Amino acid sequence: MAHFVEHMVFRGTKDYPDDSFDRFMALHGGLARAETRTDSTTYTVEIAHELFSETLRRFAQFFICPTFDPEVAREELEIIESELMANIRNELTRVLRVDASVSDQTHPYHKFSTGNKDTLFDVPMRNDLPMQEMLQTFFEENYQSHLMSLVLYGNQSLDALQVLAENEFGPIEDEDLSMHVSEKAHGHRLTTL
Repeated sequence: MAHFVEHMVFRGTKDYPDDSFDRFMALHGGLARAETRTDSTTYTVEIAHELFSETLRRFAQFFICPTFDPEVAREELEIIESELMANIRNELTRVLRVDASVSDQTHPYHKFSTGNKDTLFDVPMRNDLPMQEMLQTFFEENYQSHLMSLVLYGNQSLDALQVLAENEFGPIEDEDLSMHVSEKAHGHRLTTL
């Protein structure tokens, strides 16, 4: 489901419907990509400095109000299926799947990580689980600010970058505000809410 949500946040938000983010990035020579691994999803955006603030405004909406349009979801399922078929031919992918299949069944690494039309659509539909509801539930449970990290790299001062982070990413939902601490076991954490 993580991989599916990764695809879907690019495909429309309340404020920027459809593929307006991709069109904006293409129009301005920007680059946006994402990668879902067994334990995390990483989103990367690169754009000219003069468009940094506008790009962040649009990008932040991925994590605030994605639409998860059912018709778009069906299109993305086809893309995910295609990615899977392309990766099946990759020897490293096959070795990793074998490794995962013999790992501890209770560990997340054991799960089928990319998904396909069967696991993301057919099985849930047979169990009366609407696709849009599944996407929204996964999003609400996993896309919370205390579970996320944000790195901004720009030519602005650190104070200006912090204000941008707070203004654009501050509205990200967070059900567990007790998690916001200034220090963690691995060092300091800047809270942007």
